[in-house]
Amino acid sequence: MLGGGFERGSSILLRSSPFVDATPVAQEIFYNRLTKGDKGLYVINNRPPETVLEEMKHYGWPVEPYWNKGFLSFVDAYSGIMGLGSSEEFSVKNPLDPQEVDEIVLKALKAKGEGTIVLLDSLNTLIDQCGPRILSNVEGWRRYCLAYDISGIYIYTEWGYPDDVRSKIEHIFDTVIDLKALKRIVASEVLTVTKVDGKPLEKRRFTPFKYAKPG
Repeated sequence: MLGGGFERGSSILLRSSPFVDATPVAQEIFYNRLTKGDKGLYVINNRPPETVLEEMKHYGWPVEPYWNKGFLSFVDAYSGIMGLGSSEEFSVKNPLDPQEVDEIVLKALKAKGEGTIVLLDSLNTLIDQCGPRILSNVEGWRRYCLAYDISGIYIYTEWGYPDDVRSKIEHIFDTVIDLKALKRIVASEVLTVTKVDGKPLEKRRFTPFKYAKPG
């Protein structure tokens, strides 16, 4: 759909309405960039890394070979909240500690370096676990990515956070893509670019999309 077509160093917010799943859109972009030679960093805080590998395989985006060869790394910010250890290269022992989360994410970004695409799944869980103050760290990650030609995709669902939090989130990102369901058409989900290069778009085009797992 979007392919991998956005500049290195840019960070995109995929903002979805409730019950519209932005994850497959983000994962497709992520996979396409891996196939084009980028390194991958998947920051996961709402399910185990092995679940991500399996679900992407089912969609037809087999990333496990990249993981096995070290081209794809995870920041495991999930196992710690469950009281489990992690075998991943980068892991957060206490995902409720914003300082530790920040340190591990920055460590991973520095280790992967230029030519990396990072996917944060999800911004909601990050805010819920660490509080809105973590958004200052997210801004720091975006600036680091810009300086070192690292692309970023951030998954976020609009669950009715306070206006100041929502405003802060939108302010961080130069590009915002909205995914929503059209009320006038049953079972119709659309994607639209809302903001590019820090400027809201006056004319928006709505592109229908649908993901289905093979088989």
